[in-house]
Amino acid sequence: MDMRKTILKDAGALLVVAILVSTAIFVFTPMARLAKAGQIGQIKVQEGFEFAFPPTGWTIVGPASIIQTTGHPGGECQIGYHAAKMFSTGNRFFVQMGTPTFNGKKGGGNILTFWHKQLSSNNHQDQLFVFVTNDLVNYVQITGYTSSMDWTYETINLDSFIKPTKTMQVWFIAILNYGNGVYLDEVTITGVSGY
Repeated sequence: MDMRKTILKDAGALLVVAILVSTAIFVFTPMARLAKAGQIGQIKVQEGFEFAFPPTGWTIVGPASIIQTTGHPGGECQIGYHAAKMFSTGNRFFVQMGTPTFNGKKGGGNILTFWHKQLSSNNHQDQLFVFVTNDLVNYVQITGYTSSMDWTYETINLDSFIKPTKTMQVWFIAILNYGNGVYLDEVTITGVSGY
């Protein structure tokens, strides 16, 4: 009986260590690029879509659907085992995902990084557009992706598009046109060290 308790206790400890190690690897891996460049400051938003869905603080709007995918890296997700997928079975539907609000004046600068994928299907292409707001009323388009692409890593300096304030938010808007959906993974907003 004592031996079983010891085995269960040891197995539980290993499981906790495995979860912590895998979370550290999956959650912080995209930051390695910025860390090497000495650019990481304060982490303001970080979401890999690995746990509760929709994630706490995120806003989802639109007639189309967003789901949490399950798969292996490079397929249904880029890092870890889950990503967000925006899709529709209809034509010209849209869906929007807004990050939690964050203080853009704190932590020096505002660097947005994320992975995305949008493959065409029978010449039908879904599109992704990224917006930022500093007052939750007016929105500035940062960029748009209108062609087919496999997993692609993006780094965008939000301060190049809008003046930082204490109440900022980034929105990902998918226009869905019978493609294979728009995937997002490892969305992070950080400050810039030495900014």
